Amino acid sequence: MNLEFGKTRNQRLADYYLELAGVAGVLVNHSQEVFAVRRIVTIDHPPEGFSMVCCETLESALHLARAQHLYGNMRIEERAHSMGIGISPHDAVVARALSAVATVNAEIERAQSDGSFRLKNSAFKAQRRHDPSLRYHDWLERQKRLLLEVMAKETQQ
Repeated sequence: MNLEFGKTRNQRLADYYLELAGVAGVLVNHSQEVFAVRRIVTIDHPPEGFSMVCCETLESALHLARAQHLYGNMRIEERAHSMGIGISPHDAVVARALSAVATVNAEIERAQSDGSFRLKNSAFKAQRRHDPSLRYHDWLERQKRLLLEVMAKETQQ
């Protein structure tokens, strides 16, 4: 579930990056019982009383969750290690998404300040002539989303 109410533009961009990255998570309670497996599409923290470990793919997360559910005699981190499944804490995945957004923002700011963004701005002005309702902030966010799409694809390779 992707709750966007009250989020900043950067938080929404980080959610978008996570959605594209294809990362999946296994939600467990404090007793290490599997509660859910899902794609990670938001930077929101797991519910109170639960923790989440993230896997590179949904398939890996399902494999890990099934083994944890069937055998459950160790912490999920230990189970993942014994199965050779790489995991990351949810906070680390969120930090990477926010870092990707910061990188994109810095790149656009650099391009705006050194003048190399002029061609993009010209493209915006041409689009705006055809659609006067187009706002610069919305157009710029679309440019950021395009850059995040490229970054997310690079992490999947």
